[in-house]
Formats: sequence, structure tokens, C-alpha cells
Amino acid sequence: ATSAATMDGALSGLLTLIPSTAAVYTAMQNSPTFVRSTNWQSRTALVIMPPFFMYALSSEMKLNHKMREMASEAEHSREVSEWAEKQQKQEQSDDSSSGRSSNTGNGNNTLKRKASAKGV
Repeated sequence: ATSAATMDGALSGLLTLIPSTAAVYTAMQNSPTFVRSTNWQSRTALVIMPPFFMYALSSEMKLNHKMREMASEAEHSREVSEWAEKQQKQEQSDDSSSGRSSNTGNGNNTLKRKASAKGV
């Protein structure tokens, strides 16, 4: 998850570096006021701060998305397990009330067929 977030952030930062560099370059070429009122440190900051911001924002959002996705998958797995246990208990109680003996191998196959039929 962190490598995907890093790559996403790096791509966003790189794509932001291009227009920020072009903007400072254009201002340096066309505005004597900009040249007089800024020094090399402030121009450097104007070029690199937008990409740093986009890197941080984009990678954080990607990481947050991945964590929510992983939590959703874990919750789904838990719900499926609970559903399967409930179905197995219900099947066992149905078997015992009708006087049949429960075959666990057959019961598991029936459970799998029921689960796939319901799309779980």
C-alpha cells in the first residue's frame, strides 16, 4: 500500500513541477518587478513547494483509500464467515430435527453451493 501511495504521490509531484517551473520562468522573463522583488530562495520555493504539497496530498489520499479498502475487505470476510457459520448451524439443526445424520463433507458441499448461488 505504501509503495503505491509513494508512486502516486511522485507522479502528482512531477506533474505539478512542470507548470510551477514554467510559471516562475515566465515571470522571470517577462516581469522586472518579479525579478526585483524576489531572490533565488523565494523563486526556488515557488518552484518546489507546489510539487511537495501535491506529493504529500496525493500519497496521503492514496494511502487512506487503500486502508479503507483493506478494512472493507476484512469486514466482508468476517461477515461471510459469520454467514457460513449461521448456515451450517441452521443446516445441522434442520438435520437433527428431521432425524437424519449430518455428513460434514456433504454439508460443506451444500454450503458452498448455497453460497455460490447467493453470490457470496
